[in-house]
Amino acid sequence: MFIYESMALWGGIERIWTDRMNLLAKQYGADILLITANQGEHPYPYDLDSRITVKDLKIQFHHAYKYRGVRRMREIRYRQELFETRLKEEIDIFHPDIITGIAARSYIPTIIKVKGDIPMIAESHELALQYYRLSSNFIVQYFRLRNLRHALSKVEQIVSLTNEDAREWKNLNSNVTVIPNIVHLNNTGCLSDGNTQRVIFVGRLEQQKGLPLLLDIWKKVHQRHPNWQLDIYGEGEMRKWLHQQIADDSNIHVYQPTGKVMDEYLSSALMVSTSVYEPFGLVIPEAMSCGLPVVAFDCPHGPRNIITSGEDGFLVSQGNCDEFADRVCYLIEHPEERIAMGKKAALSVQRFQASNIMPQWMALYQQFINGSSL
Repeated sequence: MFIYESMALWGGIERIWTDRMNLLAKQYGADILLITANQGEHPYPYDLDSRITVKDLKIQFHHAYKYRGVRRMREIRYRQELFETRLKEEIDIFHPDIITGIAARSYIPTIIKVKGDIPMIAESHELALQYYRLSSNFIVQYFRLRNLRHALSKVEQIVSLTNEDAREWKNLNSNVTVIPNIVHLNNTGCLSDGNTQRVIFVGRLEQQKGLPLLLDIWKKVHQRHPNWQLDIYGEGEMRKWLHQQIADDSNIHVYQPTGKVMDEYLSSALMVSTSVYEPFGLVIPEAMSCGLPVVAFDCPHGPRNIITSGEDGFLVSQGNCDEFADRVCYLIEHPEERIAMGKKAALSVQRFQASNIMPQWMALYQQFINGSSL
């Protein structure tokens, strides 16, 4: 049983879970039930295998925020109780061998409360330390951290994406293992020829992705190479701000997320990632699999676990926009090296393909199924 708020965004978790659930159903014959709380009428962004059962509990937590004060508190409590009741009913009916949720989510304590003796895996797709900083309000931070500690101390397993982040989670639970993401790699058999004058950025348009830094960097690159363009693919709360900041002559174009992102990578020369933190950074190996070298800030913790700086891309000290721009310009000015690095990138990310990662998941699942096999 996989439990999530909603599968409604073109996001990393949605992509990762879809791929793994599809593989479990198709290749391993597992019975999969995907539970959502707030799906509503939202379409699923990625195609789920027809053998996967989906059930939306129709909680709609966000509707509580239409109200204020005491009414809002009542609505939140009512929906939490409704979620608890409906989730327990589904667990009792399906009785899964394993329950999977996302660590540092508000619904984890509810799962712990109703799951009985069914083992639970909490996947970390966020930084452990980042959860502590979700609010500037000290009291809110205190209660969130307290609730997280209590819930995750009872989880049978936490799965983290990197060794660095795993060390942080071990402050809450000693049962932490590291399994990298399965990456949706380019399977066209083609690589970018590296000759287009196009840099690509793919990601949510949010503070985490360092958009002000991206614009600062591009201003420096554009001054030296005005014929090159930056194409941004994403959606998010900073979209309006981004359009307001882009100068008419900057050669920056902003597009909606696309289901054919591999085509966009293949028609680009290199990729940039300006995140201020990144638990993994799914788009980085996606782009590398298309033959693109990637320039990224060496932020906590994902990029350094994917990019080998100087060989298949460049890692830049966090926040150093001058160094970042210089690295981008270096790749622009050295096309032969750019293409060679792109080819190395396509080879290096093969370690993230499903055939290498799924056995790690199956070995973990096997620990919790009493010796039976999926």
